[in-house]
Amino acid sequence: RLGNSVKEGKKPLYALMIVVLLSVIREGAEIVLFSYSYYVSGVEFFQIVVGLLTGLFCGSLLGLALYFGLLKAFGKYFFMVSSWLLIFFASATATTGIRFWSDAQIVDPMIDPIFDASQILSQNSIFGKFLHLIFGYIDKPSLSQLITYFVVLIGLAVGLKIAKKILENNLAAFL
Repeated sequence: RLGNSVKEGKKPLYALMIVVLLSVIREGAEIVLFSYSYYVSGVEFFQIVVGLLTGLFCGSLLGLALYFGLLKAFGKYFFMVSSWLLIFFASATATTGIRFWSDAQIVDPMIDPIFDASQILSQNSIFGKFLHLIFGYIDKPSLSQLITYFVVLIGLAVGLKIAKKILENNLAAFL
């Protein structure tokens, strides 16, 4: 909306610049906070740097692909997949937060663990770590973690569906 207002001459160009500046500062602050939290949690500095450089490289490739229009053909699917990955990531983050609260005795873990899947797939294996980071896999979850995971997952999935319907209705009314 702001971009269109700037195009039409209703708003000055510096308004758009300020919005972009604040967005970049916010994203930069997130990177600093996440990196620092990994550092103080005992992750080796080299691993943090490798992760940052890998993320920068992959993000740059994706940005270039978007810029040059390589993703126009399957843009709809790209944003659908990225939305679902963010939903899984948010569920995983909430589950980790509940574990921290359980360990601090703020939240009752209810049954801890509710099951043990470490013999099938350890969370410390490479594939287990991948599943943990992306989808929130936990080999020995508590009941409160499972409840949190599915409440957040279902809540965000329903929210995505509602937002999609609202967007479609607004787009149809606009056209």
